[in-house]
Amino acid sequence: MNSDLRREWNSMCRRLVERIATRSSDLTRDPVTITSDFFTDEERFEREKLFLRDTPLFVGLSREVQEEGDTLLFEDAGPSVIIVRTAGGALKAFLNVCPHRGGKLLKESCSRDSFVCPYHAWRFDLEGKLTARPRDEAFSDDEVGKRLTRVPVGEWAGMIFVRCEPGDESLDVEGFLGPIASLMKSLDLHVARLIESEVVESEANWKLVLDTNCEAYHVPSTHPTTINRWTMPYIYIQDSYGAHHRFSGPSRDMAEWVDLDEAEWPDSGYRGVHYIFPNTILTVTGYPESSLVVQHFYPSEEVGRSRAVTKTYAGFGQDGEEFLKRAHAGHQFMMHVLTTEDFPMAEDLWKNFRSLSQPTTIQEGRNEHILQDYHRRIAAAVGMPIGSD
Repeated sequence: MNSDLRREWNSMCRRLVERIATRSSDLTRDPVTITSDFFTDEERFEREKLFLRDTPLFVGLSREVQEEGDTLLFEDAGPSVIIVRTAGGALKAFLNVCPHRGGKLLKESCSRDSFVCPYHAWRFDLEGKLTARPRDEAFSDDEVGKRLTRVPVGEWAGMIFVRCEPGDESLDVEGFLGPIASLMKSLDLHVARLIESEVVESEANWKLVLDTNCEAYHVPSTHPTTINRWTMPYIYIQDSYGAHHRFSGPSRDMAEWVDLDEAEWPDSGYRGVHYIFPNTILTVTGYPESSLVVQHFYPSEEVGRSRAVTKTYAGFGQDGEEFLKRAHAGHQFMMHVLTTEDFPMAEDLWKNFRSLSQPTTIQEGRNEHILQDYHRRIAAAVGMPIGSD
């Protein structure tokens, strides 16, 4: 664990021990009341899809496209986008659309030295420039059709962000992260290696599915035999970093720390759940035996359908056969929790809300600060404020 993260975790442990001693949690100022049409309204849903196309999205980590020609195909926010590592080591991103007749150049993430359209065999290099096409004399010699359409991409501290609308600019990832940037940098994401990735479709609005990962208040009742076995109920700390957030709760063995001097606390590893606006949860499970679980939540074509992409990474340079076995087991455990506990809960909420003839009120408590803040920000971004806004 680097020194910055060690200092951060030590500070968090002091706060957690204080919360254990007082049997309390961090609270925001007031509860917030919204209505269920925040999740069911069709116009809001369509605006949210447009917003997600035109805002920076955290889509992956650097080692997923480590070598020249490595590609990451991103299709979850609408347009199909190719992210590729070029000869100079930089990242470029393009619409996955041939400028001739619209053919799809790539069907999956892979490694390539060029992109060839399967429709008419037009070939483009990794910089997106046309290098060959059959019967070249049949086409004009101007620049129209000679380049793939670029989309903005950015890479910083191992994190890759993309915006799906066309543009030549580079994204300022550090600027977008703002106050949480230094914390993200301390997680050493640039060395994290992808272990497993799964996509799960749910019959619920995308925000309902994301909501189950934005607070720990539900853990004792929704996860009584899984997560709740290791965590202390109703005790957690929360931190806000502009549009981004983090929360963390104590493991049950930390109850013994209350009666110890800080110098006697056992060595332990950083743990935290990080919300990256607008749709990503990054969970650190504990250093040094650490896996990183990154979940991206997206709307599907209908207001009541969503898609969750869950990726497990070996964090902090961890490797070795035994570690990988535990990491794979951890991934399977996480998927079990999500698919048998969290996602079914979101689907039940969706059925309830969708069945109502009139929207019902929903109260978000002072201990559910992340929900309050991200709901407000999403609502403001699409021009349809909620609650007291």
